[in-house]
Amino acid sequence: MAVDKILEVGASFDWISPVLMFLDELFNGPFHTFLISYEACPMSAKNIKKELKRYNIRVGIMMIVSKTIMIPVKLGQAHFAQQLMNGWGIPIENPVDKPKQRRRKRKKKKKRMVTMYRCGHCGRQERQYHATCPGCGAPR
Repeated sequence: MAVDKILEVGASFDWISPVLMFLDELFNGPFHTFLISYEACPMSAKNIKKELKRYNIRVGIMMIVSKTIMIPVKLGQAHFAQQLMNGWGIPIENPVDKPKQRRRKRKKKKKRMVTMYRCGHCGRQERQYHATCPGCGAPR
């Protein structure tokens, strides 16, 4: 009984997993960590990770801390992962906000140089060159 207490207290001083998680985030970009209650979850953490990887979602180093499953997912894929987990009936304690829509910059229209041809006889301007002026019929 006392040995179990010692192991339980000693397990809370796990420092390797948070350091590995920090390094993973440092080298691979930002993550969102989903918190899932261990008792309310219909799937195991390993099965959740396997299913997310099946949809090509990058999953970081998972941890279980005080009956809470922590699943880090790449921030850009977090909304899609949340939709999948909601569909599987997994209760998420900290959902992701809706992704912000990026505004695209409008492309500036390039001003084209238009060559205008003027008739020397009547002064009419045309964009296309004609051998004779369409207005007066005079040769150019």
